[in-house]
Amino acid sequence: MRNPIVLAKRSSMRFALFRSVEYLCRAAVNGLYSLAWRGSLGECGSGTRIDFGVTLILPKNIRLGRNCYLARQTQLTTEHDGATLVIGDDAIVGPDARIDYTGGVRIGNQALISEGVRIYTHDHDTVDFDKVTASPLEIGDHVWLGARAIVLASVRKIGAGAVIGAGSIVTADVEPGAVTVGVPAKRVNAIGKVSNG
Repeated sequence: MRNPIVLAKRSSMRFALFRSVEYLCRAAVNGLYSLAWRGSLGECGSGTRIDFGVTLILPKNIRLGRNCYLARQTQLTTEHDGATLVIGDDAIVGPDARIDYTGGVRIGNQALISEGVRIYTHDHDTVDFDKVTASPLEIGDHVWLGARAIVLASVRKIGAGAVIGAGSIVTADVEPGAVTVGVPAKRVNAIGKVSNG
């Protein structure tokens, strides 16, 4: 029978080596992917990284600030040729996030769009599906949208410093500095207490 201590040491060394090689390969692929997208974007600040697997629809209409990060499986989509998406400096869009910028979206500096977030800026008519109603959305500086939060097309503004809880569905504008949670999202003044406004 093998000595479990020796086996653990060897396994962890192999695992560490494997993870190091995997990290280097992924970094190289992501670096090449970022370079490939830079020329296609309307604007791309220095230090911005775009992971492999990101989908950008109409990239000439997308402007990214300095040191932004778009994680794998992020989708930036639109149904309108004239729509624009502007993301500020040091913003992060997490894995599997989807931003529909049909109505136009402006995301502030140091915003954090967490994993699986959905942002919608358009809606279809219930009778005539070809009729699209779009509305602009502004997300302020230092906003944090928690994992799997959904922002519907009825929202026009999320104020600076606001926090949207994980899994929340935002149906109305959010004030600056507000912490909102729930379905539909409501402002929380303190833990467990919901405001009437």
